[in-house]
Amino acid sequence: MKSKHLFSYFFISLFVIGCATIAQHQLDQQWGEPEVQNREVAEYQQGVPEYHRDIQPIFDKRCVSCHACYDGPCQLKLSSYDGLDRGASKELVYDGARIVAAEPSRLGVDAKTTEEWRARDYFPVLNERAQNPVANVQGSLLLKMLEQKRQHPLPQTAQIDPDVFDVSTDRAQECSTIEEYERYADAHPQWGMPFGLPAISDEDFNTIQRWVEAGSPVLPQSPLGQPYLDQVSKWEAFFNGQSNKEKLFSRYAYEHLFLANIWFEDLGNGQYFNLVRSRTPSGQAIDEIASRRPFDDPNTKSFYYRLKPVRSTIVDKTHMPYKFNDARMKVWREWFLNADYEVTKLPGYDAKRASNPFITFKELPAAARYKFMLQEAEFTIMGYIKGPVCRGQVALNVIEDHFWVFFVDPEVPTMLYDPARAENYAGNLRLPAEDQSTASPFKIWTKYAALQEKHLNDKIDYINSFSDGVAELSLDMLWSGKSLTSDIDGSEAHNSNAALTIFRHFDNATVVNGLHGDKPKTAWVISYSLLERIHYLLVAGFDVYGNLGHQLNTRLYMDFLRMEGESNFLMLLPDDVAEKEFLSWYQSAEEKVEDYLNVLHKMKLPHNAIEYGSNDPKNELLDRIYDYTRAENRRVSALPKAYLDQFPEMNDPLQRLEKVSGIAASLLPELAMVRVKAPDGQMQLFSIASNRFHENVSSLFMEDDFLVPERDTLTLYPGVLGSYPKVFFDVHTVLFDHFVERISQMKSEEDYVSLLDDFAVRRTDPTFWDFSDWLHVWYMFNQSEKSGIVDLNRYENR
Repeated sequence: MKSKHLFSYFFISLFVIGCATIAQHQLDQQWGEPEVQNREVAEYQQGVPEYHRDIQPIFDKRCVSCHACYDGPCQLKLSSYDGLDRGASKELVYDGARIVAAEPSRLGVDAKTTEEWRARDYFPVLNERAQNPVANVQGSLLLKMLEQKRQHPLPQTAQIDPDVFDVSTDRAQECSTIEEYERYADAHPQWGMPFGLPAISDEDFNTIQRWVEAGSPVLPQSPLGQPYLDQVSKWEAFFNGQSNKEKLFSRYAYEHLFLANIWFEDLGNGQYFNLVRSRTPSGQAIDEIASRRPFDDPNTKSFYYRLKPVRSTIVDKTHMPYKFNDARMKVWREWFLNADYEVTKLPGYDAKRASNPFITFKELPAAARYKFMLQEAEFTIMGYIKGPVCRGQVALNVIEDHFWVFFVDPEVPTMLYDPARAENYAGNLRLPAEDQSTASPFKIWTKYAALQEKHLNDKIDYINSFSDGVAELSLDMLWSGKSLTSDIDGSEAHNSNAALTIFRHFDNATVVNGLHGDKPKTAWVISYSLLERIHYLLVAGFDVYGNLGHQLNTRLYMDFLRMEGESNFLMLLPDDVAEKEFLSWYQSAEEKVEDYLNVLHKMKLPHNAIEYGSNDPKNELLDRIYDYTRAENRRVSALPKAYLDQFPEMNDPLQRLEKVSGIAASLLPELAMVRVKAPDGQMQLFSIASNRFHENVSSLFMEDDFLVPERDTLTLYPGVLGSYPKVFFDVHTVLFDHFVERISQMKSEEDYVSLLDDFAVRRTDPTFWDFSDWLHVWYMFNQSEKSGIVDLNRYENR
């Protein structure tokens, strides 16, 4: 029977290939063989839509919400003209089963021309045969896909047929070329674009069609204005100093900021830049060095750090804004360049050492390194959340759905602050990236568990060395948010990065400043060594193109880091309470995890000096840290005070909604966005995070077996939370109390579907795009610095 199936598959494959070959021959006969086209024009053509003004805004509204970043279907990125011209690919970026690492395919980095992409089997979505209006229309896969949706619109039903539309993120992709299109359209007539969503408007379609008919021309990007050039020149000079101190600091900055969308405070956030390594110096065109990781060998004797303008649409799932200003440059100069130390020799790029920041940067003051990350801790953690590791449930089931994060005060000495001793400790802090991108999946627990045990013993022994026996810990060990720069710029402003909230939404996550929601099940306290390892494990050291071993080792190593952060928090509790809490966090844990917990348990841990006055020390501790860090109000209203003052009837249902828990909370998707409409037309937005309760998060697979829906909770957040909404609700203030009541009374999937019937904006809703447009305008106006196009790949069909 198996051989029969293999034969059938082989026969079907031959048939498909044969049909594509015939179609290609017909197109070649009619319009000639395909050839990459130079579509750039010197000036605007009268009567022809202009790409940047007329076409990209349509893509931004209707296409970029799915076709951006690594997880864009068929790798088609429509967030820039370069992505459109590159086209699509049948290869997967996210492939957790590959045996060897794949070749990177980052737009603008791993190939510089469309010809190079064609050599790597990327196929066009614009016509590349004879250039005339008829051929341009007939040869445009993009236009055909849009037209197909117009010919076969979504059915006028509440839900789309799940047997026809698979909207899961791990669905099998159909990446049809223009030669294969007719077969695709016959087999899947309802799969026009946008996939599983309403068609674009007649006006937008006609605009795109006229542009395609004209040959899809594009004007050159407008050059940067002089104010931007001045800022770029100033910062590039700063990053390209010639002393060893300057070079080592710049390398450190680059390896921590390579994913940042940098903007200049003096000029606003209308233009972002990326910090890159280039073969060319300032004043010349950037020739970016392509490397898998920021600490890989640049393979050139000299290179330069450059600020490369971001020329693509900003999408929320990868947008990590980072502000540059004169004050920041002054602080970095004092911390790293004017400080009294020497860099005797610059480190190399051997993977074994370059992947370990404690070795590479051992001559930079460790306290300065910690402050560098701590000053923008939300950004530092965001690298894990929004970097390429964030795609996929297996990558994120290592963390709880909702927890709070605090940090060790940078003034508290650690064993890594002493350069003479750091080298001895650093060997136990090795990371999986030392094995690069094609790694064995079988060594992680035995190899790194032993190293982690040695590191923990080193850490505890160092802490206890400050006392006669066992050290005592207090809240003073935590960073309160006190200014890190007051000795340099005199600023006493409180830093809100001292307390963070992390939400996990199954296969994606969010980090925000402040403490939001009810007190969580777990909390982390992060030290310098832990924060640096999180970055080098999940951001700088993670390769999305890596093989199964690399991805699995990264996931398993994160277990160590999570438990270390949790144990740091528990050290502040009485010993008996800490032990009970630890065991409750790991119910039904795997044997290897229990072994690791036993290692922590048998250590001579420091005692805490905190006196507790209640029968619930953990919650008392969280309250005291909340006050100590002056965190944003964890019960902040989901709607603006002025709005609630005008519509006071909203207060009570909002409070009731946040208290919904158990089965009712579990029936909601992980992330929902709610628009509230008042009788006078005022509209506001808030988000609902449904926090799943896990017995433990140490199991790599079968996550559902560890869920306890009876203990799920909700958190309301003002504005947009997260990049991947699963549902939009549109609720009038008059009906808001009823909306909340319906949610609180839900007991079954049928109850949730009924709620959707009355309040949701489903995929088939004729107003779907109107709501999406409104949301993005609201987001940009109200949360400007953080805003970007949200992703609709996970929008549910229930």
